[in-house]
Amino acid sequence: PENTCSLLKTMKMKITIIQFSPSGNTLKISEMLKKELEQRNQEVQLLNITREPQFFIEKETQKFILEKVKQHDVLLIGCPVYAHHLQYYMQDLIKELPKPNAIWGKYVIPYVTYVGISSGIALKEAAELLKKSGRIIHAGMKVSASHRMTRAFLAEEFNKNKKLDNNLPQIVELVNRIMQLNNIKVMKCNAKSLDYNGLVIKLKANIIFKEKLWHEKRYPKISIEREFCSNCGKCIK
Repeated sequence: PENTCSLLKTMKMKITIIQFSPSGNTLKISEMLKKELEQRNQEVQLLNITREPQFFIEKETQKFILEKVKQHDVLLIGCPVYAHHLQYYMQDLIKELPKPNAIWGKYVIPYVTYVGISSGIALKEAAELLKKSGRIIHAGMKVSASHRMTRAFLAEEFNKNKKLDNNLPQIVELVNRIMQLNNIKVMKCNAKSLDYNGLVIKLKANIIFKEKLWHEKRYPKISIEREFCSNCGKCIK
């Protein structure tokens, strides 16, 4: 085992992390993953799509990922859970992923950050979409974090004192699983293990928590009439 650990540390894989993090929680976890992987002598690309005009404004999703994503062996996809679902921008991105080939690796790992109530069916949705893209789901991870959106209507955000640094053991465990791919030629797909919620949770997510519809109504897209803008800052607030 000691010799095996030394061997794993010296072998190098190419790993790409694509992540979306409006509040910064998922980004923190993504950076922790990158750091831990690089400490194991792995080559890591961290692609942060947050606020990317080409992705969100110009709607050139596939062009964006084809231009930005480097050749890799393993792909990690990270985002927050929104209303029990995988964030819909990430759902759209996964649907645009090319099939595994010489550039795009066949192994994939989804991970999510969520408020300390429920991760809903986010990882299940990710696994289903990634499996359709022809990939093998090697593992998945959910991380409980503070709820940044609650700043808008609570005196303090929910789970304010939830320290993401405390999740380092979880990060290390996931990285250990990634390192297994160095010496296993064919790994079984673990998509079913990410379907860990019961029927009630699934019904709630699909019938009550219609995340995309909620966002369209609660957070409508706004435009700025520049000729009347006085830079008061109210829209930003």
